[in-house]
Amino acid sequence: MNAKLFINYRREDSAPYAGRLYDHLTAYLGKDQVFIDINQIEPGEDFVEVIKNKVGSCDIAIVMIGPRWLGATDESGKRRLDDKEDFVRIEIVAALQRKIRVIPVLVGGAQMPGNKDLPEALAPLSRRNAIELSETRYQDDVNRLIEAIKRAYADVEEKAELSATPAAPTPEPAAVRSPESKDLPEPPGPATDSHAVATVGKTQHVAEPVQSKSTLTPPEFSLWRSAKLGAFAAIILGVIVLFFFLAEPGKKFVTGSASSGSAALNPETPVPQATLSTAESMPTSSTAPQRVELSEVDERAYIQQAQDALKKHDYQQALTDTQKVLEAKPDDFFAIKIRGFAEIGLSQWFKAIDDFSTVIQNKPDDLQSYDRRALAYRGLKDFDAAVADYTFLLEKNPNDVEALNKRGYTYSLMGDYEKAIPDYQAALKLNPQDNDTFQRLQYAESMLASKTAH
Repeated sequence: MNAKLFINYRREDSAPYAGRLYDHLTAYLGKDQVFIDINQIEPGEDFVEVIKNKVGSCDIAIVMIGPRWLGATDESGKRRLDDKEDFVRIEIVAALQRKIRVIPVLVGGAQMPGNKDLPEALAPLSRRNAIELSETRYQDDVNRLIEAIKRAYADVEEKAELSATPAAPTPEPAAVRSPESKDLPEPPGPATDSHAVATVGKTQHVAEPVQSKSTLTPPEFSLWRSAKLGAFAAIILGVIVLFFFLAEPGKKFVTGSASSGSAALNPETPVPQATLSTAESMPTSSTAPQRVELSEVDERAYIQQAQDALKKHDYQQALTDTQKVLEAKPDDFFAIKIRGFAEIGLSQWFKAIDDFSTVIQNKPDDLQSYDRRALAYRGLKDFDAAVADYTFLLEKNPNDVEALNKRGYTYSLMGDYEKAIPDYQAALKLNPQDNDTFQRLQYAESMLASKTAH
């Protein structure tokens, strides 16, 4: 596993402090989670490349700042922080450019440097809130740092879960999806709102949709078809307007058969007459607005476009595409569900909860919507509601490893490690090779031990 936390320090300034902190953090987080240059670079490896790769893979960077950090100079008397090839500077700049969590840690009585004290590339560091590790209350300060790291990990994992959601491979259709499936929903087939399913023995197969040339309508074809329909409507309207223009006020308009030729427009011609009233021929302005019409082919195209947008993390485009479907079919729960995915990506937690709740109310067996709603609850810090949804999933399937991990993680966010530990243990029993779960279990056990000790 790549290191998730990197300790940046200058040897002549804070090496003893960095080593001591490294020992404490690895005891809590595990050695695979914390990287420091000592003893972790193999002989013959390029020191700079290894450091850059480690910083590039980390989620949190700790910058140790001691009393000599700001003014340290090289052999020529030049300040090291002003040297673009200085290793300490390279590491910090790389972390700041990646916009990860950077935590300054003050040791040895050092003060946080100001913006004017730093070179331009390091100036953003001055705006990061620092934590001081003092000798008189060292353990308490380390515990505060660990709590800050824990909160930072929570943000990282939240973002990772959101990023992973739209990138899932195309799943089975909803009608045949297993209850454990947490991937993206599949667009409904064009034949019906629910997929046409053929059952053979115990295996279910989705019937192939009836298509003329292609499943999705290319944009050029949609434009051509819309233009064709618009031209046809314009012709009809033009004929109606022409009839009224030629008919004199107060007279009846006469019509004839196609064989009568121009006689149809001649009032002297003895042909059967039919009165054309304005009320019968022209639509009134008071006509009630009608629902937007959308063909099943276009509906499927918009759904597919929305899913493609989710995979690209273009959540706003996914909202736009699903809205077009819902304007035509407000009760399309599949489109509502996809809209919920997009709303989660945009951190629109309340809207996402409303959408997934609507799906659940109408499709109580849609377990994926419970899972996504729980994530939205977590976004609102409503951990009790999130736990309730994960618990429902586990009542349906006690061996749902993903739900066990997520409920355990939610308990950890609540600080309830006593409940988190059994969930992680159950998940590891089902999947012993899951190193991420093992690391979370270790962390929960260490935090529980720390709370008990105090």
